Amino acid sequence: MMIGFGSGLIILGFIFIGLSYTTTTQERKIWTNVAQRAGNSIASFEESLSSGQYQIAVSYWATSPYSQYKVFDDGNQVLTIWLNGTEKSMEWQSYSRSFTINSFGTYRFELSGASPSSTHSSMRLDYLSTTYDYVHPYQSLILLGMMFLMIGIALVVTGIILRPRRPTSSS
Repeated sequence: MMIGFGSGLIILGFIFIGLSYTTTTQERKIWTNVAQRAGNSIASFEESLSSGQYQIAVSYWATSPYSQYKVFDDGNQVLTIWLNGTEKSMEWQSYSRSFTINSFGTYRFELSGASPSSTHSSMRLDYLSTTYDYVHPYQSLILLGMMFLMIGIALVVTGIILRPRRPTSSS
């Protein structure tokens, strides 16, 4: 009985040690600030951007219901970021919009249909980065597995030593 229980503990020990080396991957998406501007500098600015997903948050004075940022790369317009589409003009607007850049380069942003204020206007440009965390959820099982392994080996050895011996027949 002691040998059977000990070998069961040895098997559990190997299973727990094997499980302790498993990893799982967790994906995290984080918005990282790339650029920030305030005042009149939000009207036109340049940024070096890599490909990926971006989000722009702007606070501005709308002079037209068709406020937008035109984005240029090497003099060619590559993107139009439409801001808040409201029927009213001549009011303060705060708006956030996501967009995608497909290639690395220096991009010029030009605001149209809106007027920046030297004291109230602001712009924030964020980049969506994805990180992968490798987690070992069963790492604590290695100590339990080693303990089961040692106790199991001790039980098997003790069971073998204390096993009743059959008398040998001598004629």
